[in-house]
Amino acid sequence: MSKRARVYDRSVLSPFLADLGSGSIARAVVAAAGAPGRALVLADVAIARELAQKGFRVVLSAGSRRVRPRPDYVLVRASADALPLQSRSVAVVVMQGRGVELRGAAEDAALAAERIRSWLAPLAPEGRLVLVDRIDGGLLGARSAVSREDLCAALLAARLTGIAQAAPRAGTVVTCGVYPPGT
Repeated sequence: MSKRARVYDRSVLSPFLADLGSGSIARAVVAAAGAPGRALVLADVAIARELAQKGFRVVLSAGSRRVRPRPDYVLVRASADALPLQSRSVAVVVMQGRGVELRGAAEDAALAAERIRSWLAPLAPEGRLVLVDRIDGGLLGARSAVSREDLCAALLAARLTGIAQAAPRAGTVVTCGVYPPGT
């Protein structure tokens, strides 16, 4: 075998690299999202693509200009607080990195519950809220992070049901709750 650099076929290498990256997180989100329907994704593009491949009709909200439109999803350039969607129009809302706003919910859940309720506006009854967050503080605790208990306490205080958590890799948790009808 020569010492020259090897050339890899991109079609073979891309799925492999996706599995090394956020593939396991994306698969955990798909499992938490339930049956395919319309999904609002305020998260990584890899999560939006994985949901689209599983039959979801995905609306990806991105404030960044770096995210490019793709045929897999509808791209909406909007902030997470001002989404141009009708109320009760999606079956799944996926949010990444927003759990930091719920820190301390285990001690004072009322404020966190109000924050969760503001995120539920586009969600249809019996829809699912899926949160993807880091739960480790990084090296020497330099990064602010939320705890598993805070996430569950906030969802319980907002009266979500069917709360479940999965840890697809160390330091990351996927939390899911079902928005009950009649609320």
